[in-house]
Parts: sequence; structure tokens; C-alpha cells
Amino acid sequence: MQTINIITFVVTLCFLARDTFAFVLVHQAPRNVSKVLTVDNGGQWETWRDPHFCAEGAFAVGYDMKVEISYSKIESDSASDDTGMNGIRLECHFKSNGHFGGTVGSGVAPYGDWLGLTRCDSGLGVEHFLVSFSLQVEAETTDDTAANYAKFMCRDFAGDSSPYEIVHKPGHGYWGTWGSFSEFCDPDSAICGISTKIEDDTWDDTGLNDARFYCCPF
Repeated sequence: MQTINIITFVVTLCFLARDTFAFVLVHQAPRNVSKVLTVDNGGQWETWRDPHFCAEGAFAVGYDMKVEISYSKIESDSASDDTGMNGIRLECHFKSNGHFGGTVGSGVAPYGDWLGLTRCDSGLGVEHFLVSFSLQVEAETTDDTAANYAKFMCRDFAGDSSPYEIVHKPGHGYWGTWGSFSEFCDPDSAICGISTKIEDDTWDDTGLNDARFYCCPF
């Protein structure tokens, strides 16, 4: 009986991130997490950073990416090290009134610039939220860049509307291929938090390698 109680208390949400097991414990999370969204094509390098969440009652309505300009595209194929995407942050709105609820991010690598907010469309007074994501990732090469771009699916909170895709122009990064979309947040839930896998400075920097997002109910 004691063993069963320990397992019930400790094990809540877990998933395999390539070579690393990462756990989110319900009794430690600042939000009620109902699902963790992952993709199967994330980069392989470095470590997961601590998750960060929108304030209670707020959910992600848009996202921004920190992307390094491709020096090899501008100068020459033998130019300096490229890193692709270096960070993602979410813009949160409160579901109850649509008011701005701040921005949240996880680890961020030092290179590149923020591209600007890409938001869900919200028509007829109904706010739409992020509910699924996909990453464009470059496979291992001479100059590794790992994740280059991200896109999301949006939907109303209840799940009555059909999901639709949003992505920052021009719709892709310099290298890599798009993987499949993650699972979707269940109806009556949406993305409320983020964790990213970031490589620290090395001789061949890759910046952001992978991401996972957390779904929460209202």
C-alpha cells in the first residue's frame, strides 16, 4: 500500500526527450497541467531548461522567435557558425477578459534577434489560443543548426472551431525540414507553458534544439 501511494504522488506526467527523461510533477507545477506536447524531430544537443508558465487563468495567444541571420547565406558557404533559432516566447492573455497577461519563455541562446509577435486570429469576439506546434529542424551536418523555425495551430478554447496554422513570414527558416505537428491540447484547454532545450556556447553552436509545451484547463 505504501509503494502504491508513493507512485501515485510522484508520477504524473513524463516523456522521453531523446536521451533524457524529464518529469513534470503536479504538486510542483504552478499550473494544473493536463498534457505535455512534444515532437519527434527535435535536435539532440544539450539540456532542457526549466519550464515557465503563463499566470493562472492566462493562456498563449501568440509566439515570437529569436533567430540568427544566416551569415553563410549573406556572405559565403564557408562563413561563420550559424545557429538558426535561439529562443521562443509566448504571449499570454487572460481567458476571462482577453487582457494581456505578459510573456513567458524558457532558455534562450545568445544569438539572433526577435522577429516579432505572430498571433492567432480571433473573430466574433472569441479569443483563440495555441494548441499544437511543429518544428523545422536540420539534421546533423558540418555546421549544425538544429531547430530553425516554429509554427503553431490555433483554436478556440472550447474546441468548437477547426484548428488552423499560424507561422511568421516567410514561413520557414534557412535549413532543415518540418516535422509533424504535436498532439493537440484537449478541448477546454490550451497551451499555458513552455520549456526549451538549449545548447550552451560550443565550437559549433546550435542554439535551440527542441521545445515542449504544456496544456492547461481553465
